[in-house]
Amino acid sequence: MNQEITLKITREVSGLNKRKDIIHHRWFALENDILLHPDFHGITGDEFKVFVWIYGVASKINNDTIRVHIALCAQQLGIKTTVVDNSIRKLLNKRWQLVESIEEKDARNASVTPYPPDGVTLEKRREEKKREENTKNVCFDFDAVYKKYPVRTKGPDCEGRFSDQIKTQDDYRDLITATENYVAHLLKPENSWRKPKQNFATFLGTSSSGFFWRDWINSDAGTTNLKPQEKSFREFLKERGEVV
Repeated sequence: MNQEITLKITREVSGLNKRKDIIHHRWFALENDILLHPDFHGITGDEFKVFVWIYGVASKINNDTIRVHIALCAQQLGIKTTVVDNSIRKLLNKRWQLVESIEEKDARNASVTPYPPDGVTLEKRREEKKREENTKNVCFDFDAVYKKYPVRTKGPDCEGRFSDQIKTQDDYRDLITATENYVAHLLKPENSWRKPKQNFATFLGTSSSGFFWRDWINSDAGTTNLKPQEKSFREFLKERGEVV
């Protein structure tokens, strides 16, 4: 676990004696009955060792704000990194406050991330962050879908609508499927009277008008074979995209 946490010791409960005439302290004080304090209910022995280690570092550098390298702490104490994580989490906003959390891929490429909330391990947070990065790096081929559409007109803010609506591989696959289903439906002889949406932007739609293409993800969409004269005039115009 290659992560650093910057913590600020809560001074009023720290027991740290910040003296301007001493640069490196050799000891620090703790309450006599500290283990009976509610802050430490549910704290294991190894987790308490992490607490003492953090206070020791703060005392040594004579500063109530310190950076804790989780892997280093675990190595020096001979415990697992998850124990360090649990100790920091359990005493958060009790004995210290979080300043920032830095998860490093390497020394040259570090990013500041929020410390994970209760119930979320650092390993899980790293997995989630990796998935987020993978999603950001995915580039969906607009032209590959657009060329399937029967009308060669993009329409207003077409690529913007595409980017807003297509965020995942599932979205992209669904859009391809919907476009192919829509075109196949229009090509049926019994549907020759139907006209496609006037441009691809209208096919995509918006949050206010509705996402028309999503109605065509299933191949049985629009299976009605009623002809224009068997429909109301308004329904007919609506299918042609002339009535919202």
